[in-house]
Amino acid sequence: MWFTDWGIGEAVFVNANLTADPPSGYYKSSLDFAGSGFAPGEPVLIYSSGVGSAVLVSATADLAGAFSATARAPQSVGGPRIFLGVGQTSGKVAAASFSMSPRLILNPASGPAGSSVTVEGYGFGAPEAVEIYWNNPRTLLGSALTDQHGTFSGTAALTFTVPAGAPAGKDAVFGQDNLTKAIGFGAFTVQ
Repeated sequence: MWFTDWGIGEAVFVNANLTADPPSGYYKSSLDFAGSGFAPGEPVLIYSSGVGSAVLVSATADLAGAFSATARAPQSVGGPRIFLGVGQTSGKVAAASFSMSPRLILNPASGPAGSSVTVEGYGFGAPEAVEIYWNNPRTLLGSALTDQHGTFSGTAALTFTVPAGAPAGKDAVFGQDNLTKAIGFGAFTVQ
């Protein structure tokens, strides 16, 4: 059983094994899952946010009841979370811990001072205002509001102008949410 800001997230009885490697990362980072203790040859579904949610990845257990699978980390609020794997024949359940870190994605990721850039954020608090800063010289670029997944993207993304005084080379852009003070980074190369 684990808890969310709104109460109990889901209560399950774990009777198989599941790990996620690495144990922490950010949106779209590669995750290697390893499971054991399932029925031989059974399909196993790993859910993105609890049983019945979208399937993150599926695999088939070998004759020893073990499997491995790779997937990309889904959109999620920052902090600790659980991935659940469920055997489709045996009904066995396994849980893997993972910690989501905030991340910014800039498009484009390079250009001259004065150019327009769109920034999306993933893995922040929800819903939460995130202030976006240019690092050198430190300049507030604006703020964006996250959705229930800790994400601001699409029409909620922030568009900013690269500061006129930004020196040539790679520089950091960072976002900090107002409640938890979580910080996510992205990079932009000034040409």
